[in-house]
Amino acid sequence: MSDSGVATWALALVMYLLALGYTIPPLKLSYRGLGELDVGITHSFGVILCGFHFQGGQILDPFPWLLGVPLFLAIFPSIILAGVPDYDADKAVGKKTLAVRLGRRQAARLAMTFTALSAITAVVWCILELASGAYNWLTLFIIPHAIYLFLSLSNYQRQTSPSPLINNLMIIALTYVIWFGIIPLLRLI
Repeated sequence: MSDSGVATWALALVMYLLALGYTIPPLKLSYRGLGELDVGITHSFGVILCGFHFQGGQILDPFPWLLGVPLFLAIFPSIILAGVPDYDADKAVGKKTLAVRLGRRQAARLAMTFTALSAITAVVWCILELASGAYNWLTLFIIPHAIYLFLSLSNYQRQTSPSPLINNLMIIALTYVIWFGIIPLLRLI
């Protein structure tokens, strides 16, 4: 088997283990406080790296890794927030999501941090023309959405008793992630 074939199988195995390891033994990452990290990795670096490598790219090429960083950071607010509605149930079964470990307010604060980091990273990638210029002037559209998400999270975490009903907040966070796929896609077409 060629080096490329070994790399392909190794990458596929790692992604397979991470995907299944989210909930099933022996890893049960979502029960150990690593579920959000697992989702962040598989839905950013994993997807981009698999697509890049399966089309002939080299795993160690910096392009897919650089492209994955802002996406990874942008995914974190939504995956953190996804634990908020399930807070009571997750706590009851010993699932150590970030929402359970930190509480709803601190989880929102962490989501605010990742929102800011993702926007800043995309702007820096644009300015420095990293990831083959995948982030260009369209990156400016990320900023108002990041501000809106950040302020929405700020309002949520300042509530006396933060509600587990966060549908609108989830919509804002999930649509925010779209920018980090659409802008590089439009640039690379």
